[in-house]
Amino acid sequence: SSAPLFRTIAKIYGYNDKDDNDHDNNSEPLTNEFLSALCAAKLLQNILSDSQILEIVIAIAATIPFQPILHDKGPLDRLFDRLVQLLVPLNMPQQEEPQKQQQQQQEEYNDNANKTSQVN
Repeated sequence: SSAPLFRTIAKIYGYNDKDDNDHDNNSEPLTNEFLSALCAAKLLQNILSDSQILEIVIAIAATIPFQPILHDKGPLDRLFDRLVQLLVPLNMPQQEEPQKQQQQQQEEYNDNANKTSQVN
């Protein structure tokens, strides 16, 4: 069923599950971009994975023009906040901090280098 995907898309665009009329505290109107995202998801649901569709949906959401700054947050900040709230429930992989990831890679490299030098 595509219902969970479409609920997720609505949440990305700031629509609340609890009240169909509540949209990000009515701060932003229904947009062409939201409808475009729903159409794209419907058309691509048998071709792409849900995560690929969500990437497209998020890219479309980032193009909504003329959004105000609300509570000291711009439109991309608010989109980011909504994505963070959705990330854990969707079991989407979270990007590790670049420094931590780089440190992990360096440790793996050192481990492999030590193993190689012990063999020789």
